[in-house]
Amino acid sequence: MKDSCVNEKESGNRFLYYSEGLACIGVVFIHCTFPSWPGALICGLCRFAVPLFFLVSGYYLFRNDTNEENQIQRILYKIRHISFLLLLSVLLYILWNFFCEFLKSGYVAALQLLGQTFQPSKLLPLLILNDFSDIGGHLWFLEALLYTYLIFGAVICLKKGSRTCHLFCWRTVVILLGIHVLARMIFALAGIDQIFEIPVYIWFRNWLFFALPFVIAGYLIRQNENSIMQKVSVKHVIMLLTIGTVLTVAESLLVYMLTRDDRELYLGSFLMIFSMFFYALRFPHHSTIPWIETIGRKYLLFVYITHFAVSEAAGILMEKSGLDQIRLLNYVKPIMVAAITVSGAVLCEKTVHSIKQLKTERRKSR
Repeated sequence: MKDSCVNEKESGNRFLYYSEGLACIGVVFIHCTFPSWPGALICGLCRFAVPLFFLVSGYYLFRNDTNEENQIQRILYKIRHISFLLLLSVLLYILWNFFCEFLKSGYVAALQLLGQTFQPSKLLPLLILNDFSDIGGHLWFLEALLYTYLIFGAVICLKKGSRTCHLFCWRTVVILLGIHVLARMIFALAGIDQIFEIPVYIWFRNWLFFALPFVIAGYLIRQNENSIMQKVSVKHVIMLLTIGTVLTVAESLLVYMLTRDDRELYLGSFLMIFSMFFYALRFPHHSTIPWIETIGRKYLLFVYITHFAVSEAAGILMEKSGLDQIRLLNYVKPIMVAAITVSGAVLCEKTVHSIKQLKTERRKSR
């Protein structure tokens, strides 16, 4: 996600932009779901999105620099950038939540909500487990990504060179993701929804058991790209994508029928994620759907940060007007939210571009 969220990819990989564009729309459909079992199915298929963002982040973590100082400077830049994005996003959603509560229940209730947001009992899960449920649930991604960058930076500095960092190995990836998948299955089968009054998924959908292994995987793919590409053929990629899609469909529907819930990761999701990524590396200039590629190239950050508020606003408007009682509109709502958010990104870009042009013209006229 442009770092993944930072607009600085050094490669013009068109299919990777296209994949991120699809993932961006997928994130909207995860947070603004379609009703009933079609919603569970679409949500399950879209679960490749966030892992793909982390994978891309790891892949573009370092250029082919051999200079340790360059690597340190690069990771420091990323830490500063993500920290700024996280702080800005948190402030925006605190204001948004205050505004929504003010409209709903008045000024006093809005102030009470603001106070509850910063209770010590909620700050601990937020800082340790990336639990942003009371601010903007999707913002966990930014904090988790920040923590992975901090870990990479710390290990590189301590180990004096990333090649000697034993933390960055496939064993770490397998162990951490294995814990995530197995723990979610075990607690679900045991009927346990919370641990110390914190939802189970928060304990495993965080920087340690979700973000870090995928970022490490992306980093390792970059370091061993030539050897991996020699072993992975187009047939392998297509087969993995097909099996992964079918398996994800079966898993998501089964989980929905048994629990009316979903998972952050399905076994099929892994096959989908890596097959799409390997295909992008093998065919970086593959022709794609232009407008989806454009979303991945230019509007990813804006859509990711703002879509949550757009979805909430659409839900409030539909509820107040009674339109939420019309079943068909509940199927249209996720598409509408995606369209509005992308349109807002385009408008924002054009506005910024116009302001820059105006400033340039004024300077020339002086």
